[in-house]
Amino acid sequence: MKRKIKSLILGLSICLSLCLMVPAMVSSAAAIGYPYSIALSPWHNSNSNATHDPVEVKEITGLNIFSDGGSDSPYSLNPARYGLKDDAGNIVIPTEYAGFSAGGEGKFIGARQRSLGDEQYFVHVFAVGSGARLYNGEGLRSIYYFEEQQVYILYKQNQFDEISHTGEEPRWSYGILDENLNELLPLQYNGLDYIDDGYFYLRKSVRGDDGYYHYQYGVYKNGGTVNIPCGDFDIRYIGNDMFRVRRSDFYSCAIDGAGKQVLPYLYADVMAYKEHRFTVALFRSEADYLKAKSCNLLWEPQGDPTAYGENLNGSASLFEGYGYDLSKTPSYAVRGVIDENQNILTSFIHERVGFDEKDNVRLGSWNGKSGIQRPFAGYPGFENIACTAKEYDWEVVPLSSLTPTGQTVTDFLMERSVHFPGYLEVGNTPAPPVPTVGGFTDVKETDYFADAVLWAVEKKITSGTGETTFSPSVTCSKGQILTFLWRANGSPEPTAGNPFNDIETGDYFYKAALWAAEKGLVSGSVFGADTDCTRAMTMEFMWKAAGSPAPAGKAEFADVPVHAGYAQAVAWAVEQNITSGTGNGNFSPAATCTRGEIVTFLHRALGK
Repeated sequence: MKRKIKSLILGLSICLSLCLMVPAMVSSAAAIGYPYSIALSPWHNSNSNATHDPVEVKEITGLNIFSDGGSDSPYSLNPARYGLKDDAGNIVIPTEYAGFSAGGEGKFIGARQRSLGDEQYFVHVFAVGSGARLYNGEGLRSIYYFEEQQVYILYKQNQFDEISHTGEEPRWSYGILDENLNELLPLQYNGLDYIDDGYFYLRKSVRGDDGYYHYQYGVYKNGGTVNIPCGDFDIRYIGNDMFRVRRSDFYSCAIDGAGKQVLPYLYADVMAYKEHRFTVALFRSEADYLKAKSCNLLWEPQGDPTAYGENLNGSASLFEGYGYDLSKTPSYAVRGVIDENQNILTSFIHERVGFDEKDNVRLGSWNGKSGIQRPFAGYPGFENIACTAKEYDWEVVPLSSLTPTGQTVTDFLMERSVHFPGYLEVGNTPAPPVPTVGGFTDVKETDYFADAVLWAVEKKITSGTGETTFSPSVTCSKGQILTFLWRANGSPEPTAGNPFNDIETGDYFYKAALWAAEKGLVSGSVFGADTDCTRAMTMEFMWKAAGSPAPAGKAEFADVPVHAGYAQAVAWAVEQNITSGTGNGNFSPAATCTRGEIVTFLHRALGK
């Protein structure tokens, strides 16, 4: 996609969104923008938060700021540079910096920005109090401490002589460091934007055969790996650790946060994901698919008009002869709800579909009427945008009531002769859905946790989250993991009193909490049942429950410090074949465990 956006295309793109979005619809995910807004990341010019106010600098650094006497004007040929002294007046950091900003625990950042007559950039990370340099960012334009995810974002503006000038060249690079300034993501991505739930969009610029640079997109999970490598597609986060991925040939699939493809490239769009169900769009026919493709029509854009831009380029052809009367805009797809095995759960006769906040499915069918709508009323600067658009009658169905209709997605497409290259060719029969186990519709026979789930149910460690669901991708809390561990050890009756002030006898985890305290798994007066259960926490609980045996060696993971409190537990778990890490030499100790992972760890430890 060439990055050539004209104001006319942008205006028409915004209008196109009005006819495609779901009125008064609440998605299962927040309105998270496309990756096309990457250049607007808050860390793109993050040194603007650097300060040289003496009080603020003292609070941030533990030291005292002083100046070389230069001008405070950023346009001066002799701009002021600042350094730091200790309370005794000794120079700790020389006058080389434009200002200072807070970093992670015990750290702060000093940045020198380019000014008139001075092309030099550098950014350093220092220790609070001592001023010792901990990270050397020569050539970087900024280092931004992203407190929400406890990482440092590196930003480099490439110099004029470092880049080609054919087409639209990459002008900047991003990377990520962890809290301890270890590299998580190399400085090789041309765009970086935070989504939600620990995920970042990635963007690379790759020169095509036409001589222009084209964007490719991927996803990185904080503390893990690049879960979805950059490729020739666009990506949208649809919530609950699930992504819609669309290739350049217009086919969409669903890929989970671990990089596993859950739905194949069969769909006009995959809009939302909730409780192992998807809202999806399917082309009405092969002819409708070809018409939509010829218009470069992208389905169901997000509701934030500021996030549109180039992702809707080419859509102007849809408006020829229509002006702003979007009620005449054709609809090439129908929408409905399916499960992870591609079983159809609702009829596919609707133009609008979505999940609401009350765990209902809302199905919208055009009632033949149209009216004036202002769907961007909540966005400053867009409040008065109005158009004539279709009106819909809505059917509201509880999500829990949906059951398979007996028809699959492939049945639907083959009946309408929609044959997608690479998956459904004429004369070929699609692969059947993977069988499920244990009566759970969300546990496939091929899932790594399938045997562990059957074992956990048999041992009465858990019975699932519903009659037909186990919810293997739902994250676990401290109360849940200790309850599972207590049951796996025979549900022994606790003998001591309750040491915690935040639990009651009626809590499902009450006995498990008391048992854990007796065994030395937990301590203190606060139990914190709803605390997220991390991988490090899980290994430590299991290790202590096993009697804290001494491992033969140490944990050989880049992200497990030798002296970490959980290091022995991780080493023991590796020796017991309970875990082997998360790949690329990492263990990901801070990653939250899912139900599928927890029962797998317990099965490997206790189900032998």
